[in-house]
Amino acid sequence: KTTLLRLIAGFESPTTGSILLGEKDITATLPQHRGIGMVFQNYALFPHMSVFQNVAFGLETKKLAKEFIRRRVEEMLESVHLRHKIDTPVPQLSGGEQQRVAVARALIVEPAVLLFDEPLSNLDVALRISTREEIRALQRHIGITTIYVTHDQSEAMSVSDRMAIMQFGRVVQIGTPSEIYGHPRNAFVAEFLGSANIVHGNYDGATRLFSSGSLTVHVPIDKWDKGGQLVLAIKPEAIVIDPSKKGTNSLEARILEKEYLGFTTTFLLDVSGTTLRAAALSTEFVHALRPGEIIPVKFDWSKITPLPQ
Repeated sequence: KTTLLRLIAGFESPTTGSILLGEKDITATLPQHRGIGMVFQNYALFPHMSVFQNVAFGLETKKLAKEFIRRRVEEMLESVHLRHKIDTPVPQLSGGEQQRVAVARALIVEPAVLLFDEPLSNLDVALRISTREEIRALQRHIGITTIYVTHDQSEAMSVSDRMAIMQFGRVVQIGTPSEIYGHPRNAFVAEFLGSANIVHGNYDGATRLFSSGSLTVHVPIDKWDKGGQLVLAIKPEAIVIDPSKKGTNSLEARILEKEYLGFTTTFLLDVSGTTLRAAALSTEFVHALRPGEIIPVKFDWSKITPLPQ
C-alpha cells in the first residue's frame, strides 16, 4: 500500500505502466512538480522548527510574499484548530496535534491530490477516532481528492467514499464501503472487511439444502438457481441467537468462547461440527450466556454471500 502511494507521489518509479493524474501522464514528472501532497506515517515534521515554520515551508520555497505566507498559514491552522499553537515548537505538541500540523503543511500548497500513509497508526484508540473524524470533516470542507492508506478496517470504512481492497499488491475490489461489505468479491475481502466465516459445501438447487460436513441448512429463499459446490461468506451478524426457537431453520450451537465488547458480544460457536464466529447485541439474555451452553441459532440469509470458487 505504501509503495502505491510512493509511486503516485513520485518517490518510486514503476517498472511498467503509467500514472495518470486526470488525463495527464505524470509518470516521468518530478515529485515537486506533480502537485501532490503527502502526510507520512511518522508525520516527517521538522523538529527544530515551530508550527508556523513547518506549515509555511512549502510556500517559502516558492519565494512568495511574507505577508501572504503569514495569512495563508493562519488560515490553514485555523481550519485544523491549531491557530493558538502557531509559534509552538513541534516537540511540545501532542501526537494528534503533530498529525494536524502535517495535514496543514500538505494542504497549504493546494495539491491536486492528498495522500495519507497510515496517519493514525501512532495514536491511541480514543485519539484515533477523534482525529479521523477531523480528517474526514476537513476533507469534505476542502473537497480535495484524497487517497488514504490504512490496514484498519473500521478506519477505512469511516473515512472513505470509495474503497480499494488490495491483495498481494493488486487491487481486487473497488466500491463504496457498503457495496464491498455487503457484496465481497472473494474470500479474502469477506474475511478482511467483515470477519466473515468462509464455509465450503454443496448446494442442492432442487431441495434448497446447503451441506458442509455435518452441517445441513435449508435456504429459505430462492437465493441461487444452480446446485453444486459452493463457498459461502457468512457474516458474524448473520448467525442470529434465537431464544424463541421458531422456524424450521433453527439449529443448536455450543458456545466455545465468548468475548464481551460493550455494545456487542462475539461468540465462537460449534454448529453441527462447524466452527463459526457470531456477533450479537449485548442484551440481558446474551450477557447471561456462558461457554459450554447449548443455544438455538438461525441464519439471516440476507447477510450471507456466495463467493466464486
